Parts: sequence; structure tokens; C-alpha cells
Amino acid sequence: MKRISTLALLSLAAVMAAPAAWTQIQLKASVPFAFTAADIALPAGEYSVCSSHNGVVRLVNLDKHVFATVTVAKSYNDPNGKNLLVFAKHGDQYFLRKIVSPVTEKLNVDLPVTGREKRARSGEEILVAAR
Repeated sequence: MKRISTLALLSLAAVMAAPAAWTQIQLKASVPFAFTAADIALPAGEYSVCSSHNGVVRLVNLDKHVFATVTVAKSYNDPNGKNLLVFAKHGDQYFLRKIVSPVTEKLNVDLPVTGREKRARSGEEILVAAR
């Protein structure tokens, strides 16, 4: 019983510390359309994009207070001095494909192509500036 209490306390401490870790590196972007990131549907709005460590990015909709935490891969795209969210458009659906940032490699990433995107493919790419 003591071991379970200790594990529960450690888990609670980790959860309480998590929000502070996500605030280290952050971009902001206004996305004017609903989109999908790693099979998670997200509404249009003002977004905060952050990463506490390599391989994971959190997208937070500041208007509707919803978020998605997604697994990403390091990108070798040249950010060319610009912060960007890169979307693929298939029909009337948008899919977040890349986050490009000259500030940190933690936010210079590619998102995986998902089953939902494969089913909707047509080929148009949309760029949204981030700051």
C-alpha cells in the first residue's frame, strides 16, 4: 500500500510539473480553418505551438481551450528565417504537415501522414505564417 501511495504521489508531481515544461519554446499562429494534426481534429483559431523536448509538440487553441500533443520527426527543411505552419489541403480538409522554425530545432519538425490524410489526398500545400 505504501508503494502505491508513493507512485501516486510521484505521478501527481509529474503531472503538476508538466505545464511549466511546455512553456519553454513557443510560437503563435492564427489558423483561419479547422485542421487535423496526427489524426486529431482541431478548430480554427489562435494557436500556441510549443515543445518541451525533441519528438513531441503541443498545439493549444487559445480561443477554445483545446489542445493536441503529437509525436513528430526532426525536419531538415531550411526555415529561411521564417516561422511557418505548413498544411496539406485535400478537398476541403487541411492537415498540418510541418512546423518550420529558425529559433529551435525542436520546432523544425515534420508530422506523420495519417490514414485520414491518405484517404483524402489531392496535393495542394498551404502556408500559414507564425510569429
